[in-house]
This record gives sequence, C-alpha cells and structure tokens, in this order.
Amino acid sequence: MAHRTGSPTAYALSVLMRVDEMDDALAIRGGTAAVPHDLKRRWPDIRPEDKAAVLAVLDRGELTGINGVEATSLEREWADRLGVAHAVLFNTGTAAIHAALYAVGVQAGDEVITTAFTFSGTFQAILHQGAIPVFVDIDPSSYNIDPTLIEARITPRTKAILPVHIHGLPCDMDAIMAIAQRHSLTVVEDAAQAHLATYKGRYAGTIGQAGAFSIQATKNLSGVEGGFVVSDDHEVAAAARRIRTYGEDIADGSDLGGWYFRPYTVFSVGWNYRSNELSAAFARSQLRRLDEYTAIAQRNGRFLNKALAAIPGLAPPVEPRDVRCRRAGRRVPRSPHGGVTGRRRGCGALAHPARDLISDPPDPCRLRARVPMEPGPRRGPGRSRSVSTCNPLARLVDHHL
Repeated sequence: MAHRTGSPTAYALSVLMRVDEMDDALAIRGGTAAVPHDLKRRWPDIRPEDKAAVLAVLDRGELTGINGVEATSLEREWADRLGVAHAVLFNTGTAAIHAALYAVGVQAGDEVITTAFTFSGTFQAILHQGAIPVFVDIDPSSYNIDPTLIEARITPRTKAILPVHIHGLPCDMDAIMAIAQRHSLTVVEDAAQAHLATYKGRYAGTIGQAGAFSIQATKNLSGVEGGFVVSDDHEVAAAARRIRTYGEDIADGSDLGGWYFRPYTVFSVGWNYRSNELSAAFARSQLRRLDEYTAIAQRNGRFLNKALAAIPGLAPPVEPRDVRCRRAGRRVPRSPHGGVTGRRRGCGALAHPARDLISDPPDPCRLRARVPMEPGPRRGPGRSRSVSTCNPLARLVDHHL
C-alpha cells in the first residue's frame, strides 16, 4: 500500500473524498470490507537480543527466586530510570496495585476513590484488599478522573485516591495531590499504561506515595507478564516486598545460603506475587529500547492528532501543556452532536462498546476507534482488539503507521 504524501490535513481530506469510491454497501451489510482485520501490529517487538537474553537465563538454569540476578537488576534499572528510590517487581500489574494499596495502609472496609473508566484490574485490586472502590466520573476531554468531582465522594471512611493515567495521559496530579493533602489521604497512582509519561517534568507513577506499573505483553514496556511498585518511601517498599512472598521479609536474601534456605518467618498475610528470571531478562532487554519506542509512538500520535482534526465529527485526544503523554493507543470519540451518547440507552455517557455482550444490532461506526501507536510488523490474521470500524479513519491510519 502506498504511503501518504503531503501534509496530514491534506491527506485526511483526500481520504474522505475517496469514500464515495467505496462500494455502496457497508461490509457489515455484505459489501466489500475496506479495513483488514489484521490492522494491529505485532507487539512486543522481539529482536535477536531479546531472545539471547532469555536463552542466557535458560543456560544458567536459575529460573526463579526472589533475589535473582535479572529480577534485582530490572528493579534497580527501572528505579534509576524513573529517579525513585525503590522499584519492586511483581508478576502482574494488578498484583502491583494491590501490593501498593496494602503497603500504604489501606485496610478492609476502607474506601478508595478511583476513576469510573478503567480496566477492571484497578478496582479488583481494591477489592482484593477488602476495601471499597468509590467511583468518580471522568473529564470527557481527557478520559481521566475529574478532580472537581472527587471531594464530593470523600467520607470518613476514605483512605486513598487511586488515579489512573488512562491511555498514557497523566491525570491532573496537582489538583489530586492538593485534595489528598487537605483530607489527609494517600495517593497511589495506577500508571499501568503510562511508562515514561510526564506531568510537569515528573514521571507518572512517581508523584503519589506509591505508583504501580504493568509490564504485561501489550504494554509499551513488556516483560510478557509483570508489574512494579515504585516509591521513595522505604517502609512502603518493604511492605510491598513482604506481600509479594507470603508475608516473609526477605528483601535482601538470607544469611543461610540463598532464598531457598531462608527462615520462612511470616510477618503478615501475603500472596505469591513474585516474578521470574525469564520475564525479567526479557523486560531488561526491552527497557533498553523504551526511549526509541516512546519517540515513535509520540510521533505517530502527533501525526494522527493533526490529521484527525481535519475530519468533521472526530475529536482528537487532548494533551495539556506540561503533560507528555505516552500513547498506549488512541481513542477517538465521534461527536457529531457535541458529544457521544448512548443512543439506545438514552444516557449521555462515554463508554466502551460492549460488543458480543448485548444483542443490539452492530453499529457500522462504533463510538470510538482504537489504533496501535507502536512500531512493528502487522500481526497475522486472527483476533484483533485494535481495529477501526470507521473506514476513512482506518485507511488514514493504515497508510501512515
């Protein structure tokens, strides 16, 4: 397929002008499909050095362990990259959120304020700790939690605020931290999608008392599966390490010849949330290219924002001044009447389309389109969550990315 020429705006307009050349019938009604279902690129980008890193671990034969060479090195490297004192490695991002809530003192029955628009792992982590998620609506321009609505949800049982930097766009952390200070609340950041995103010069995930990251395979930093708790507070980091391995305090290994021969003294309730050497080795290799991947994603995002602005009825995502978004994907609301509404439900709300879950007729142009920002070859045929169903937008994206 030929690549674009000229400015993004001119290209977007040319795509729209060619819509009339398409078959009269939409694909959903039996016409020819204009958008391939393999639009999603393969991710993560696996190179020979990634394979070599994993094979080296297999050759050593040390595949697991709390204080493995790869795991501890990855923790140190991620902490150094963010400029924080501690990074604690976990087996999933959800486990990291749970551990962070535990580490800052959230207890059963406490209320934790969080966004109403997030992956279920955010509020499931709250429930794992026996706490109660209290949902606050979002700012429709950013999809992040609306700070102006938080204080109305605070009660005597509120313990913490859990903002989510959705799609890699940092929340309004000044406003959130000010609210937390006024009400003596703790802030734990869900930065699962926000690696290297910045807010006024500070990395997302490093502003509150603790931050949680995911390095699951679809994230811009991939460890296949995994996550981190980051903090400048030594006690928070120590508590996170305890919950990671059954409540045992083995942060610096054992004097008896390694973690296998540790005392097995349990100081609190804990889980098996530890990662492994293979995932850590892969993540370390990927981390060396994270700046490269981030630059490409941001370049693609800038192109899309400019091009989409030329298409009537589409509202490009916002990126406030002093905020640097790490784009994990672009969700573009259709706004022909000043806002996206749940037409069949009669409510004015932003939402993911619940396809395959409700029996409504399929919408030929869904409420939003998600497109991949990362570099890499196109994924082969099969299931893809990142397929645009608006033909002009999909063609625009397919020409450029």
